[in-house]
Amino acid sequence: MHEPSKHPVLNADPFPGHPDFNGPLTLETQSYERIELAGDPPYQDSLRYGIEVADGSGETVILKVKGVELFVDPGTEYEELHGQFKDCEFNVLSRNYERDFLQANAEFYACVAGRIHQVTACCPRLDVLSIAAGQGYELDTVFARGREGKFLGLDPSEQMLRVLEGKDDRYPETAIHTRVARAHALLEEHVREDIIDTIGRPTLVTCVAGLHVIDKTGRSEGDALGKQVRPILAAVVDMMQSGGFIVVGNYYHKTDADYERFAQIWHDKQVANGVANPHQPTPPNKLFTPQQMGRMLEGLGLNVDRMSPNDDVMCSTGIRGYVMVARKL
Repeated sequence: MHEPSKHPVLNADPFPGHPDFNGPLTLETQSYERIELAGDPPYQDSLRYGIEVADGSGETVILKVKGVELFVDPGTEYEELHGQFKDCEFNVLSRNYERDFLQANAEFYACVAGRIHQVTACCPRLDVLSIAAGQGYELDTVFARGREGKFLGLDPSEQMLRVLEGKDDRYPETAIHTRVARAHALLEEHVREDIIDTIGRPTLVTCVAGLHVIDKTGRSEGDALGKQVRPILAAVVDMMQSGGFIVVGNYYHKTDADYERFAQIWHDKQVANGVANPHQPTPPNKLFTPQQMGRMLEGLGLNVDRMSPNDDVMCSTGIRGYVMVARKL
């Protein structure tokens, strides 16, 4: 469990110039004891163990916790180490998001980008509301070609939005805004008014790979699929500009056999990443099929584009993804 280390440079900055990161941590080259608890204990236990080892030995140690490496000096306070861990975890999360989502499901995200480019090709500027914005894939897709406009990303993860905000220098013609909030906040009138005051009535709304998560948040036993999502989408449609578009992308499984193959891939990946108790992926009956999503959007009074075979793709991870476009008349 313990091995010496001669790697003094930790946490190389993947986002040069990012306001929330102060650059790589460097120390003079010397050997440090490297410690890592076996299994997958809570990170709090690992932090306390690192402090205990450093205090007991009177020497600085390198503690590895969930992919993050930290120097722990004798006398380090828990709160200080906890803050360092959360800051470093942010950078690991950023790298893993690119690898585990965008790259792993590249076929799906290429389909999303293609449809967004198609419906916005003739728009010289756009005012975009991105629901479950994450690290800003839609920001990159819509404004990568120098288009003017405003972008507001809504997401419950402050860490994700910090990455999005760090892209500000890439898009000088775009006013970028974020709000840390669940999609359910859109049911509140003051939240919708804030969005309209900030970017105007959206001409484009996106929600990619997030609707099934939104729908299960706050769901009660026996609730029908879509009970949580439908009123949120209705509120969004109401504040959209007439003639505006909504682009929805989501995952699903066509058959039980498809789901079983994906569940095995998902299980094997978790085991390979050292997860002690792998969990099952979202079952098919908790995901919106294209037919269900189409009916929901039509029921909100939107004009839904007919999907082509290119709008429904199988990803290399074993899950299917589809993209649907609808317009407010």
